[in-house]
Amino acid sequence: MALIHSIEATRAPAPVHDVRAQQTAVSPADIRAALARAHQAQLGKPASPALLDVLTAHVSLETGRGSRMFNFNFGGIKGAGPSGSSAHYLTREVGPDHQDRHLVDGFRAYGSLAEGAGDYLRFVRTRYSAAFDAAGRGDVDGFAGGLKSRGYFTESVEPYAAALRSLAHTDWSGSQLTSASHQHLGPTGPLDPLAAPPDAASALPTTATVARVLDAVASMTARLGAPIEPPEP
Repeated sequence: MALIHSIEATRAPAPVHDVRAQQTAVSPADIRAALARAHQAQLGKPASPALLDVLTAHVSLETGRGSRMFNFNFGGIKGAGPSGSSAHYLTREVGPDHQDRHLVDGFRAYGSLAEGAGDYLRFVRTRYSAAFDAAGRGDVDGFAGGLKSRGYFTESVEPYAAALRSLAHTDWSGSQLTSASHQHLGPTGPLDPLAAPPDAASALPTTATVARVLDAVASMTARLGAPIEPPEP
């Protein structure tokens, strides 16, 4: 993920220490449920379905629908987690010259799904409050624009928002969530790193248009929170 910053804290951060990069694949349903629990814990009230739709789409986009999540990092957030844990691995970024570059970087690492969900939610609420507010309204374009304005990603906002829209109204059991203003369009195949897990691929409809959109997004800086290849066991 490009230009990800640490959350301001009121206490001294824990000493940073490296941990081994581990693939922690989860389902989008697990992502959504963890975000709902984190919201209840942090804000003392249930999250709206619209908010959960948008945030689950975002995390799914960042982690290949959960299949490419590492160390329970929901958003490819760089740095160290609240406990000081950081996992280093090879990643791909798009530089100022719009050229891909490969480098090893450190990403926040967590010990559980709940810890990762909580830090992600807190991170978005505090660093990207305008995006968070837009997500609460179900405004996918506003959410993407809010992320872009604060440097969450460096590429064009249009394909990023389009990919989010293609996911935000998905029922992960395979049916489309109803929406008066959005049409669900599913990817056509394994567009790295947005490929669905094998058991979900057959549940997604196919369109050539969204295939092209997701193929473009796959090269964006925003897609770079996961390793190019899974780390060695």
